[in-house]
Amino acid sequence: MKAFLAYQDSVPQLGDTLEQFKSLVNENSREHHIKSWKESGSVGNYIISEVCKDIDESDVFKCKMRILNKNVIFELGYAIEKSKKIFPVFDPNRHTSEKTLKEFHLINSIKRVEYNNSYELKDAFLKDVSNLVEKNSAIIQKLMDEYDSDSDDIDIFCLKSSINDNASISISTEVNNCILTNIMDDPTEFRNRPIQWYLNNTTNAYSLIVHLIGDDFKDDNYHNEKCSLVAGLAYGQEKHLLMLAPEPFQRPFDYKDILKTYDTDIKARNLTNEWLDKVEVAFKKRNKKFSKPKRRKKLNNKLYKLKLGDYIAEYEFDSLVDYFIETSPYINSLTTRNNIIVGRKGSGKTAILYQLQNHYSSDKRNFICVIKPAGY
Repeated sequence: MKAFLAYQDSVPQLGDTLEQFKSLVNENSREHHIKSWKESGSVGNYIISEVCKDIDESDVFKCKMRILNKNVIFELGYAIEKSKKIFPVFDPNRHTSEKTLKEFHLINSIKRVEYNNSYELKDAFLKDVSNLVEKNSAIIQKLMDEYDSDSDDIDIFCLKSSINDNASISISTEVNNCILTNIMDDPTEFRNRPIQWYLNNTTNAYSLIVHLIGDDFKDDNYHNEKCSLVAGLAYGQEKHLLMLAPEPFQRPFDYKDILKTYDTDIKARNLTNEWLDKVEVAFKKRNKKFSKPKRRKKLNNKLYKLKLGDYIAEYEFDSLVDYFIETSPYINSLTTRNNIIVGRKGSGKTAILYQLQNHYSSDKRNFICVIKPAGY
């Protein structure tokens, strides 16, 4: 069994422990061979194609989870997409570990091995590797099985920055103004989405934009690790992928070749437009046809197939008319001249707005203009 070992190199002692673990396994087992990222090409010239090739050639992806690292999470997303067996390890003595994993709910359901030293880790690996990776394979396969193959195809899946600054607004505006359809993941609206939502939209999308935040912003760990995981999934599916980040930003080795940084809002907009132009050309050449992976299955039960709508009404404009229920506020809006609709988030204000737009647009004498602030 071949395994690929991924870990962050920011704490030398931790790296030494894992390298010693690798040597112990390779010296004491003929059935297992572990290769670490340090053996992939020249250190300092480590590029995405080399690490992905090593993961492709491995049976097991073993990763260290202490402080979640953008390189490791990108590789984890790629390994999940390539159906590799996952063997995460975890140091319970580090106070940052449990806190970080609890916050990063996308992967906290994956089983992991706790250890204190390289000898404990070697014993755990040789004794329980088959059992643990099979459990994780079942967990991941369950997530994959819940992929909804009946979902509509989308042209661009855009993961917005968690900071709604001018650059974020510019990028969102350019995406919304292009000819391609899109779905936005807006962390200011929904911070904690289920991983199935990201799997669905990544698989159904023709292209993805991932907008990370700078190293000097608070909350950069959670947002950037989420973006790295989705980018790894997308890269594994060979999607058109644009990764953007403001300076200062320490480029991770894994995706430094596909990450673009900007120092002004204008440059962020220009980078987005350049990428959109290329994607539009490629999209037209394919005549807006692309096949979704067939290896994922959907649950075969009526309850799962029941459509309850998307998180945000903007994402279901075309299908809203099929299941919109005419409520009192909607009927009152049809019969009165001036209306102000007030309600908590998720109460249906936007759905009423779009249904009114559909209703009045059916009369060719009406010209309907929906006005929304930039970035909304």
